[in-house]
Amino acid sequence: EEGRDCSELLISGKAPTDWNDIVFFRQGGKNEEAWVGAVTQQYKLVLSSDDKPWLYDLAEDADELVNYYDKPECKDVVKAMSQALIDYGQKYKDPRVLLPENMKRLKKAASPGKSA
Repeated sequence: EEGRDCSELLISGKAPTDWNDIVFFRQGGKNEEAWVGAVTQQYKLVLSSDDKPWLYDLAEDADELVNYYDKPECKDVVKAMSQALIDYGQKYKDPRVLLPENMKRLKKAASPGKSA
């Protein structure tokens, strides 16, 4: 989030408990070839309009070789990160997040009661 107060982190060395640390990134190039992603301390979700979604567990698989996206135990992570990407894309009007194929996948993954 832009412009947040980090004084507690600097004073105590600890981030506030309600501080949601997630970084959003995107690859350049044509929209059709672009990909977007979100990263937390443990997970990285990557979406492309021309490939299946990928979820990496950075704690378990630092080399990013295993796709955890369809693993049942990661369903809640996929939902939360998908919703965070939707929120980011809509707030900042990111064209790569807003690509129809990416939005379709994100909305399906973020929907309550649906499996990712």
